[in-house]
Amino acid sequence: MFGSSAVLRLLKIGDFGPGLTLDRIAGGAALCGIGFTISLFIVDLAIDDDLAQNEARVGVLVASVLAFVVATIVFRVSDAMHPDMQTGETLVRPVDPRRDHVFGSMDAPYEIVEYGDFQCPFCLKASGSIEEVRRELGDQLRYVWRHAPLTQQHPNALAGAEASEAAALQGRFFEFERGLFSDQEHQLPSDIVRLAASLGLDVERFERDLTAPEVTARVRDDMLDAEAMNISSVPTFFLGGRRHHGPYDAQTLIRSLQASRAEPQGPRSDASAE
Repeated sequence: MFGSSAVLRLLKIGDFGPGLTLDRIAGGAALCGIGFTISLFIVDLAIDDDLAQNEARVGVLVASVLAFVVATIVFRVSDAMHPDMQTGETLVRPVDPRRDHVFGSMDAPYEIVEYGDFQCPFCLKASGSIEEVRRELGDQLRYVWRHAPLTQQHPNALAGAEASEAAALQGRFFEFERGLFSDQEHQLPSDIVRLAASLGLDVERFERDLTAPEVTARVRDDMLDAEAMNISSVPTFFLGGRRHHGPYDAQTLIRSLQASRAEPQGPRSDASAE
């Protein structure tokens, strides 16, 4: 497990999930040394001699204990190198305009990344604050939306997120976002299709894209990011790559942005923004 993961990482094939590093994969690989039920079952099938069976059972149990001890050590070292606070307080995936929904220039000095839910009334309130910040800072602000639908509280939130991605395939993400926020009480499939038609989208293509694997995967990836950063409520903001705590009125966000400007930023892609 560790060797194949290390080779794929070296060859730059695919990406690890947020917060997943080679040292943590090493801990998981060590845990694979634990063999219990199946290993003991195979002992009975493969070995006839009673003494040899007992020796094999002891070997399985000792190997399991050793695997547990080694994995514990690896995970403790890994946690010391990558504390939970860092994972939760720092944006795990830098903004990439090739996949993210970016409003503003990648050269803008200020950045807001919001994890939100189209059915959340607090996200609706926050959208007003974001508009005010954008008016105040103008071209100095880069705003990024990422999905964190609270499916337990908002049954149609996931459908809304996937619909916005289907609209994004026709270059109309932010228009669709505003449409969803303007009528949070009506986000059933029929309402979503009606909104697409009102925005002039190709409805037939839109309906096909609603179930497209890339649409589902795009929303899922944002949700996995949110889970990795322990985001359990929305809206959650990252200003300059750091998690924002406290009020999210426009003036508070502006002051926090100005304070975060001196902090180090994560790497960014040079591709064009949406």
